[in-house]
Amino acid sequence: TQSGSRRHEVTARVAARPRTEVDSVNDFHEAIGELRSLKTSWENTLASNERMRLQLEGLVNEIRQPRTLPSMETDTPEIDSVLRGVDPKIARTLMTRAQRRSTESDVNIFGTSNPVIAEIVRSIPTSTPIWDRPKRTVAALIGATGVGKTTTVVKLAGQAALMHNKTVGIITLDAYRAGKVRTLESFAQAIGIEVREASDRAGLQAAAREFANRDLILIDTPGLNPWNRKQRAELLQTLDFPDVEKHLVLSATSRTEDLRDIAASFEPGALGSIMFTKLDESRTPATMLSATWKSGHCVSHLCDGQEVPDDIHAAEKRLATMLERVPTLRTSSEFTSLAAAC
Repeated sequence: TQSGSRRHEVTARVAARPRTEVDSVNDFHEAIGELRSLKTSWENTLASNERMRLQLEGLVNEIRQPRTLPSMETDTPEIDSVLRGVDPKIARTLMTRAQRRSTESDVNIFGTSNPVIAEIVRSIPTSTPIWDRPKRTVAALIGATGVGKTTTVVKLAGQAALMHNKTVGIITLDAYRAGKVRTLESFAQAIGIEVREASDRAGLQAAAREFANRDLILIDTPGLNPWNRKQRAELLQTLDFPDVEKHLVLSATSRTEDLRDIAASFEPGALGSIMFTKLDESRTPATMLSATWKSGHCVSHLCDGQEVPDDIHAAEKRLATMLERVPTLRTSSEFTSLAAAC
């Protein structure tokens, strides 16, 4: 205001409305609502966690639960031993087929009275052994390090030369491993077979020309990493001649899953055959079934020891006999449960 020459400034303040009982009640209910929302969210989380716990518990129980196979009236510890380690789906199929054939008169057609062994033999396709081929054969043995390729080459050479009157020559592509070459040469020399070394495709072709008059040429190759595509492609390129057969050497002591995948990585018809080693160290046909089941590959030879050249056999003649030799093992908890379920 203005009064004469003086000015007066007046400041007015609106007093805050005092909180009432109604405001306090509203705040209380709002807080209660938030707490209830949090409670509901927490309960939902707990319920979800409980469902997950129950699902995991169910999976664990399923894994621990013994797998049951179709029962057979002829079910015995010997049959359990034969099927030990076999993929459950394959084992069920074999037992079902064996049960269906159990009344047929040709159970002994494979030289065994065990219907499951007979069914296994039916399920593993075999091919003519290399030493029985009527025409000149060039066979390259490929496979992972340590499966026994070199020993198998010498066994094949010995059987072909000494037992089947074949002329044989050996070429090694693994020349950078001097110790291995000396071992190969010493074995070959003992049975009167010549060895040539080659380091590449041209060297292989030249060595093969030197053996042009031989009935059988065997090629020993470096250890192959089956999962290294580049390494495998390079080796197969070196061996890529129209008359060279590729034979895959597998160890019966390897993991069945690995052998299944290795065999499946080759197209049907890409391999001359599969040869199995170290069968004397394996108790079941699981590996052979895994590698050949629906793979399109045949088995030509089976090796069951270190004796050269004796411990190699034609698969078509020896398979049932080897399976009959599977030891009757003391029943494990797995097979105790299986027997109880049958």
